[in-house]
Amino acid sequence: MTAFLDYRILETPRTFTPLGLRFWDTATGSAVAGGLSVTAWRPDAPYPPVHAVRTLSGAYALSELPGLRALERPRVAGSGGPGGADEAPPAALDFVLTVEDRAGRFLPEVFSVTLPLPYRGLFLSAGAGSVPRAARAYLFSAPTRPVPPALAAVRADLLDASSGQPAAYAAVEVAVAGAVHSGIADERGRVLVAFPYPPVERLRLGSPPGAGQGDVTGQTWPATVRVRWSPAPLARHPADLAGVPAALRRLPGLKAILTEQAPAYLIGAEGAAPLSEWTVELGFGRELLLATALPGGAEGRHPELWILSGSSTP
Repeated sequence: MTAFLDYRILETPRTFTPLGLRFWDTATGSAVAGGLSVTAWRPDAPYPPVHAVRTLSGAYALSELPGLRALERPRVAGSGGPGGADEAPPAALDFVLTVEDRAGRFLPEVFSVTLPLPYRGLFLSAGAGSVPRAARAYLFSAPTRPVPPALAAVRADLLDASSGQPAAYAAVEVAVAGAVHSGIADERGRVLVAFPYPPVERLRLGSPPGAGQGDVTGQTWPATVRVRWSPAPLARHPADLAGVPAALRRLPGLKAILTEQAPAYLIGAEGAAPLSEWTVELGFGRELLLATALPGGAEGRHPELWILSGSSTP
């Protein structure tokens, strides 16, 4: 005969994940579900790094973060004990996050997050309180990324016209058909801005639609290119983070790359007046290589786009 014992619940443990991130591809506008290595570091204390775990939904969750135990493991009022409600709420703590793509599709990134977040949900999630609805955690295409035929590709090797050195970490914008698409140069000045082609109006012609479209390979659009770049070193995160790979320690913070650089001038042809923006022609099905035109084509020389920082005299 089975004996049944009376029992009562003494405590119901709860676990809260203080940081979750979903990353988005700037080229396609879609979420990046896998292949990323996401790590959090405490810059002000010698704690080991914390590696994110990818959830079934494709988000990256970070838990067991140093200094946030009371936030991660809240307990019912009066339960006391370590991590219980009797502990003071955690103060704001800064973490440095590094993101690397094991598949090589995206540039590595370094950025800061202050926890706890002032809102519930994923980091920079749409509609999260005071966070702008358009804010997202974006990844930028690596210059070596293969581009499928459905996407336009604008490439350049950016060179500082004053020093002859690569314009590392320049931020590039390509405006076409009312939309603005962004890219970031790597440490060698190489940049790829990939994005969906604008709608081809001729695809709507004829009955049924598309029957009168003609040859879409001749379709072109004017594209306006702008560059933001500063020759002075950009803000970097502390270089003494234990275990951070050297390549990531050299990398400027993402916020510095996108917001702390001034507009630069572009040189479309040697001897021509520098331009604050350059309008070029984007063709359907053809990658666009931006380069400064040199006398006689400078045969045998790799094409580069010369730029001047905003502090230089154009």
